[in-house]
Amino acid sequence: MFRHLSILLIAAILLVGCGGDVPKETGETGTDTSVQEEEASGTPEPIEEETSEIPELTGVGNTSGNINSGGLVAIQDGWVYYGDWADETLYKEKVDGGEKTAVIDQYARSINLMGDWIIYSNWSDNKSLSMVKTDGSEGTKIQYKNEEGELRSLLCDYMTVADNWIYLIDLQKVEDKIYRLRADGSAFTPLIEDAADSFTLDGEWIFYLSATDSNIYRMRLDGSDRTKFLDSSEDIEDEDYLATDGWFYFFHGSSSSGFKLEKIKADGSERVTIENMNPEGIGYIRSFNVYGEWIYYYPDGLSRIRTDGTEQTQIFDPEGDASMIHIAGDWIYFNAEGKGCRIKKDGTEFEEAFVLVR
Repeated sequence: MFRHLSILLIAAILLVGCGGDVPKETGETGTDTSVQEEEASGTPEPIEEETSEIPELTGVGNTSGNINSGGLVAIQDGWVYYGDWADETLYKEKVDGGEKTAVIDQYARSINLMGDWIIYSNWSDNKSLSMVKTDGSEGTKIQYKNEEGELRSLLCDYMTVADNWIYLIDLQKVEDKIYRLRADGSAFTPLIEDAADSFTLDGEWIFYLSATDSNIYRMRLDGSDRTKFLDSSEDIEDEDYLATDGWFYFFHGSSSSGFKLEKIKADGSERVTIENMNPEGIGYIRSFNVYGEWIYYYPDGLSRIRTDGTEQTQIFDPEGDASMIHIAGDWIYFNAEGKGCRIKKDGTEFEEAFVLVR
């Protein structure tokens, strides 16, 4: 009898020990079907949970112009960081091209540098939101807990970091809302009720292109004070706009009506035409970036023009179109026929730097 009771007691203990829930991870497909869509009722409250110490991420992880062009390149403390798709590696090297070092064996885009940390979209792992130290250590996938307490990864091909918050459109969620969260996965919060095609950050403001009505909206970083900034009649598309230094820059128009490169004060108080394009479509801007007092863009060749519309100059005429224009130090990085190339701002020292497509 005593032996039988002992066996039953041991079995009961084993059953209790195996009864805990195991967090589930989303698979490699795009949509997370286990998460219910949130009901639109104003700005939802963040999902808070107990977390480990949050890394300090003050400042901005990359320029809005570089993020708008894909976040392929970022610069910090004399080091340039970029991903090379040929060997699926995130590299860093001195801005002069020396001391090339592999950081992590992953192909990265939306690269944000925040002190000792790199936050990026890992294209080697289904575009998962990830972070790693600049020396290649402590690499991890950033996850959050949903309302059911399950750990979920985030997938993004467009993401930016500003003052301890990560902003992105989560590709796993079909509603295409803009979200923000902490680097430890806490405070995961949707900022809008409609859908967004893209967005850009400048200072305390977010500007986004609504996928619902094609208007441009402006709101604060926490999603409050949302107002319509530009009407859909402006015909603005993804990658045709960015906000920086208190101005909203945008390119719009058509081959029949002509194209314009313009800017508007972030508060909407002033609108300036920087350049008029001819109605035949020659001069259509395929890519642009704003850095300091200059706009770097591709109308007929890789060119630059001052933000007041003066001193338009062609820098370089590459084979094929130039797109995804980035600025890092004295260099312009751009895509030319699937190759990441760079050239000095004065048009000298052109070279191929990395591979964008396999």
